[in-house]
Amino acid sequence: MSRGKDITALIKMLRDNKAKVVPAGGGHWKATHPAATRPVWLERTPGDCRALENKLAELRRYGFPMPEPEHRRNKTRKKKGATAR
Repeated sequence: MSRGKDITALIKMLRDNKAKVVPAGGGHWKATHPAATRPVWLERTPGDCRALENKLAELRRYGFPMPEPEHRRNKTRKKKGATAR
């Protein structure tokens, strides 16, 4: 999937989670949510390969309701001193 399509999917997900996403001019979008501590700006065409992951982290950091990242959902912690059988 291209990065532009990723941002379009992110905007749809934000709107599905009751966020208000409006065009902010210059190819950017402004996202706000009642639970968020501040608005977040989204670029229509992000510049690098980590842009989506960084934007998801920023949204979580400022209180937007976001699903847990895939790598954290599947992570199991080993207890200290446990040995594999």
